[in-house]
Amino acid sequence: LAFVVWLLTRLLVLVHQGAWPWMNSFVVDAARGIVVGDWNDAVRPQLPAALGVPLIVTGGYASPEVGTAYTRARELCQRVGVTPNISEALWGLFAFYIVRAELDTAREIAQEFLRLGEQLPDPALAMRGHEALEVVCVQSGLFVESIEHFQKAVLLYDPQQHRDDAFLYSQNP
Repeated sequence: LAFVVWLLTRLLVLVHQGAWPWMNSFVVDAARGIVVGDWNDAVRPQLPAALGVPLIVTGGYASPEVGTAYTRARELCQRVGVTPNISEALWGLFAFYIVRAELDTAREIAQEFLRLGEQLPDPALAMRGHEALEVVCVQSGLFVESIEHFQKAVLLYDPQQHRDDAFLYSQNP
């Protein structure tokens, strides 16, 4: 799987730079989660999410391709059932909507993080939810509420556990 993700990432960058225009439909299909071959339900949701960070690098957080890739990853995760992998899709969608200043949608996604953190239970999901709500609150001018979410996120943050977050989420809290 790691090799496939690496290969698709390299292809995506090259196609985005204009190389191999005939490959564009393959990359777009992969971003939408339309994959060829015998992909099981545990692997399928990871592909569009894995393409998210390279799409952010090549097109920016607010590019339509980023929204498409993370929306598809979220749909595939929901189809399989709630898994910790959904956090990458949710964070990508959150970043997509916050950069586009769609604060209501960004807030809904942040609250979904918190619900999932309680449901699974997964402190990393709750941390991401509080971090996301902190950002939404700052952008909305709700500074006291923002500080409360920031403090909760800091309490849940573990530098050892979250050291690879920059690769999964394009940043480390």
